[in-house]
Amino acid sequence: MFLRLLHRQSHDGGKFTVKLLHNRYGLSVRNGELSGTGAPVLQSAIARSRFVLLGEEHGIAETPKFWIGVCNAAGPAGFQPWSSKKGLGPVSPTARRN
Repeated sequence: MFLRLLHRQSHDGGKFTVKLLHNRYGLSVRNGELSGTGAPVLQSAIARSRFVLLGEEHGIAETPKFWIGVCNAAGPAGFQPWSSKKGLGPVSPTARRN
């Protein structure tokens, strides 16, 4: 899908890139809380959603911090964490890696 979007962008005179740049926001996680101009955008989207799905690229140090921020934002909306790893089956929501 990403390649299709990039291919499409090359035929639209850069409109896709302009849209992406117009709709980007700064986002960081500090002490488990989302912050930056993207925080209210993401929090609002979470509050309006039935599901929140997160994927990851392994080896990125910021991924767990981001997940903590998203889970903390989703908790008050009644979301329950659940995780799964391909090939290993479901992992308990209380399982933690030290």
